[in-house]
Amino acid sequence: MDWEYVPMEDAETRGAPMLCGVPSFGMVGPVAVRFLVEHLKMRPVGGFQSDALPPTTVAWEGVVTGPIQVFALPHGQAGKVLVLNSDVAIEPEAMMAVARAICDWASKAGVQMLIGLEGYGDEAEAAKDVRVASNHAGEAVARKLAATPVHATFTGFNAALLTRANRAKVPAVGLFAPVESEEEDAAAAARLLKLVSPLVHGVNLAPSDLVKKAEQVQTTLRAHKAQQAQQARRLQDQVDRGYV
Repeated sequence: MDWEYVPMEDAETRGAPMLCGVPSFGMVGPVAVRFLVEHLKMRPVGGFQSDALPPTTVAWEGVVTGPIQVFALPHGQAGKVLVLNSDVAIEPEAMMAVARAICDWASKAGVQMLIGLEGYGDEAEAAKDVRVASNHAGEAVARKLAATPVHATFTGFNAALLTRANRAKVPAVGLFAPVESEEEDAAAAARLLKLVSPLVHGVNLAPSDLVKKAEQVQTTLRAHKAQQAQQARRLQDQVDRGYV
């Protein structure tokens, strides 16, 4: 199924890093990027669409953007950073396709680097370190981060993003914070934002009250997730009964 980027307004993308938060192992990535959207008062500038997505969309101040959005800083604000946020879980079989669309768009838009944020759980180890993987073009940056290089097979959105970034020749880094339960998503998100903050010049990604505010975002996202699941069940019930 084809994916496409649909612009809403012009944005300065050239030379800007883009942080990507997609539901995967927990909600670490979405908590991190939704915090940034609120903290930096970012504006939606476009999004990725596909007929493969469920009939779900998000309205910001009454304007529909779509379930996978790209945000930019307010007009006139110093610094450069973009955020990609997904309000829906992407099915595993669709991850490579959407990652390809993101990477191809990032290449054309002159995005400086893609930074994927995820959680990880490892029952076999009591590891508490942040881990990092990169594509070939992002290797030099990955080595500068205070994270343990991944030397293993892994799956998920970061895997798709890094693989497709190789093809698009866009520097990309995937970061993984350890989480043992959903209760730790906010703390893990805060940990990753502090780690990547030096990569985003001129923008404060980690204020002093980061953890507290990330916890508030986590609570909101869980409520939205429960509401979304309830609405999906109601829609399916109506279809099963044969009327709307």
